[in-house]
Amino acid sequence: MPVRIKIIGLFAGMILLLCAAVALVIQTKSAALKDDFKSSLKSKFQTYSEIRGAREYTQRLLGLQIGKTEIAGNLAVLTQMRDEMSKIEKEAYDKYPEKSGEHGRMRELFIENYPFFIENFTSNLISALEKTRGAGFLKEAEKANFMTHERNRVRLCLAIGVDQCFWEYTYNPLQDVLARDLKFFKGYIPSVVIISDNKGIGITDSTNAKWSNQTNFADKFSLVGEALKGQPATDVVFRENTQKHLFATAVPIFYDGKVVGSVVVGDEIGDKLISTEKGLIDVEIVYLKGTEPLYSSLSSQDTSKVVRKNEEDFISATFKLAGFFSENSLQVILAKKKDDVLNGLKGLTGLLILFIFIFVLLGLLLTFYLFREFIKPFEQMDQGIHEVINGNFDYQFAFDYKEDLPRSIAQSLNLMSLILQGKPLPEEEEEEGQEEWKAGLLIDETTLSSKMYESGMLAPGKDSGYRVSEKELERLSSEPAESYYRRIYNEYLKAREDLNLSVKEITYQKFKEKVVRNEMMLKEKYGGRAVRFIVNVKEGTVFLVPVQLK
Repeated sequence: MPVRIKIIGLFAGMILLLCAAVALVIQTKSAALKDDFKSSLKSKFQTYSEIRGAREYTQRLLGLQIGKTEIAGNLAVLTQMRDEMSKIEKEAYDKYPEKSGEHGRMRELFIENYPFFIENFTSNLISALEKTRGAGFLKEAEKANFMTHERNRVRLCLAIGVDQCFWEYTYNPLQDVLARDLKFFKGYIPSVVIISDNKGIGITDSTNAKWSNQTNFADKFSLVGEALKGQPATDVVFRENTQKHLFATAVPIFYDGKVVGSVVVGDEIGDKLISTEKGLIDVEIVYLKGTEPLYSSLSSQDTSKVVRKNEEDFISATFKLAGFFSENSLQVILAKKKDDVLNGLKGLTGLLILFIFIFVLLGLLLTFYLFREFIKPFEQMDQGIHEVINGNFDYQFAFDYKEDLPRSIAQSLNLMSLILQGKPLPEEEEEEGQEEWKAGLLIDETTLSSKMYESGMLAPGKDSGYRVSEKELERLSSEPAESYYRRIYNEYLKAREDLNLSVKEITYQKFKEKVVRNEMMLKEKYGGRAVRFIVNVKEGTVFLVPVQLK
């Protein structure tokens, strides 16, 4: 396989490993972010519960505030005089049964025949208002006009019916109370406020002037029954007229220690409420009644995914909502889009992709540069070989390369050229310290004999005292040339250093040249496939012991 293909393959492998590492980092970080978000949903539900608690507290506080106003006094008087009012109503309708027209006017005149009732009702009403609004709420000069107004008011409402009087004396006062007192609730505006009498009949809806006399109100809103027992209650209720569910709180209305009615303050489970909650806890909200979605901040399609717990698109957690008077199947799902949870990875992913791109680009440039630098000496040697092939036997291969391999090959080519041509090898310059090293490269030829070669064993010469095993012979035969030359060079230097002999002037290239020359000479002299050397020390002298290879 060509070297460039190997390098490209190696670089491609490195890129694949880098991409795999980046993918692993992203996957690990993604899993960590999802786990952290799932854990954070518990604290978000805690925040949601605090929001719910604050809403229920506000509802109760508003209900109690309404229960302390003139509405309580009005209900007390109406409740006290209900039977008498019902009797007069029946007598009027028996005489003038048609609901409107002339019969209506005649009923008004008929009720004037009960002055004692009218005076008693008006007097009781003023007494009740003085208890709820304070004794000085009317000046003496205003009292006469007020009594005249109330006489006409009760006469007109009773001509229609008792239920009309209950509505008349609660609806308008309720509007006044809400307009006056809601400013103390820091912008809180309930979806609806409903008032019932002490029998649980719905008599006033703050959002619907035509809603009254709902005799089954307490049956539909069971929390009203609890309030009429004197205990506040919170529940989830369904309003048929709006087809909406409410988070509602009912509180009793007391007058002189007795329950005279109830106030239900409700917040619709709709856009306004869910938008407020979502803004405070920064997650999508889905309300479930049983397994069916009740309301959601998501589209119907996404709501379905969340309910089915599709974690491919959303990360969510479901929590049961407890503490309601009758509702026990309500749940809330807190969820967030998976992409939003992992949004922090987008920047990291972008940076990693940019890093990979830069790495690949720089890697390609560096690989191209190194490849060119690597093959350049070999291209020059290839040109030199063609020079020799074409007859230029005096050609000298340049060996001033930075890398050891091309430098060694070039020097070996020069040496091979001289040996093949039978020319003498260049002698070393006579410098101080070199004579010792020249004399020190001693070859013990006594180990080479036809007998030893034939047997394949290196037996000691006459005085060598050295013997090589089959295993060592096999190792010498299979060892790569460059590794072999490096090894005996290092062993030779160490042996001389151990004897305190100089090694300063002994270079690897000169040592290799001498070894190669002696190998060629001994091979020619004794025959055989090849000759290699073993470093041996004897009597303070370092020898190279030749071994014939089969």
